[in-house]
Amino acid sequence: MACNNLANLLADLNRPDEAESFYREALEIYRRLADANPQAYRPLVAKVCNNLAIFLNKLGRSEEAQRYRGC
Repeated sequence: MACNNLANLLADLNRPDEAESFYREALEIYRRLADANPQAYRPLVAKVCNNLAIFLNKLGRSEEAQRYRGC
């Protein structure tokens, strides 16, 4: 969750490269955890996917953002 929260903060500070890196790191971590325990971690995968999609859309990368909607 720290990576996701840091990504949100960096996005708010207009540091998009760093924010994107932390969103992707959070997503990778949660996907691995969800493989072992889907019931506990799939909701967090969805939350980070949603945050990443919103972030990418704000950057004008709407096609890429679509891939993360509902992942």
